[in-house]
Amino acid sequence: MAILRGAQFAERGIALDRFADPLAAILTVFEDLDLTATSTTTIYTVPTGKTAIILGCLLRIKSANTVTVDAAASLGINPSTTDLFAAETLVGVQSISDVWSFWKDTSGGLVANSADLVDLDVSVAATATTLTCDVFVIGLLI
Repeated sequence: MAILRGAQFAERGIALDRFADPLAAILTVFEDLDLTATSTTTIYTVPTGKTAIILGCLLRIKSANTVTVDAAASLGINPSTTDLFAAETLVGVQSISDVWSFWKDTSGGLVANSADLVDLDVSVAATATTLTCDVFVIGLLI
């Protein structure tokens, strides 16, 4: 199990105490997303009859080898790939256990309704021998 580094959160303005809320949870973990290929992947489906308030998404590097160009990714509710979090270049996320965070910086969260598909879009593929990550979607399910 990798330990998330506090400095990575602080650099993005994320207070770790946001994880202390007993209602916020990891809604899903999507494993082994390949960042060396452009693709749109459904990483979470909101359960029928529920609403998800998405606070953030963490990408934790699982395998990395010879990364020379960073990937770019975004998150959205299908058919959009950017309405939750716009595309960002994952600058410097090139080593095992590095973490990239998409986070809702203003108050509240982003709503995904019953049966919505949450997609992660790799719009720019990393140039690397290998670069995979696990994706954690964090939020509330009501």
